[in-house]
Amino acid sequence: KGGTVFLDEIGDMSVALQTKLLRVLQEKKIRPVGSNKENDIDSVRIVTATHKSLSDGVAEGWFREDLYYRLNVIEIYLPPLRERKGDIGALVEYFLATINANMKKQIVDFQPVRFADNAMQPLLKHHWPGNIRELENTLRRAVFFAQQAISENATPSITACLLQDLITKTITKKADDNWGERSLSSVNMKDLVNEIQYHYYQRFLYELPNPSRAQLASSMKITLPTLEKLERKWEENGLKTGNRQDRTRER
Repeated sequence: KGGTVFLDEIGDMSVALQTKLLRVLQEKKIRPVGSNKENDIDSVRIVTATHKSLSDGVAEGWFREDLYYRLNVIEIYLPPLRERKGDIGALVEYFLATINANMKKQIVDFQPVRFADNAMQPLLKHHWPGNIRELENTLRRAVFFAQQAISENATPSITACLLQDLITKTITKKADDNWGERSLSSVNMKDLVNEIQYHYYQRFLYELPNPSRAQLASSMKITLPTLEKLERKWEENGLKTGNRQDRTRER
């Protein structure tokens, strides 16, 4: 009795399951599987999380309005990681300490991995569509590859080059998966061309050493005005582009 129930990604819950949850919240009773007796849950606190806008879901019909108002007592908005890059340093420190501790328990000869001084830059440049989970996953993979590359009498370290490579490969795989899954009837060629352009724009940003706008335009085989027009369009759609100061300086 008592306690807290945490329901993650409630925006992905089916309408049928939403109906059952609403009944539980209204009646404050549940019946365990295989039992004929109902238990009171008066003192149970419900906490939910979602990456979707439930108010939009109500308007569009995929989330029940009555359930929305039952749940939405106190709302806490957590901005995406791309909007709070200042938190990345603290998160890296926490995740790296946790990963090192867990790996040391599992692997007898495991050597704790350190974070190189120059390794933060690729993390600060990345857009992080997967938010904190993507950051944690990237660091787990980085720890693994740093262990594989260890040399004798050397402390394994996560470098900027390693992180850049992991992030770029993730972007490439995600784009390839998305493009390959689409049926021909659902393809919008304008959108597809825009996605391809942005995908390779990001790759050039990560792989070229501190590229200027002119270098980016040249690498993409387009003119500088065309690149700036594309960047403005991407920014209007909430996508990350290169450093604005470089663009201003070149003008």
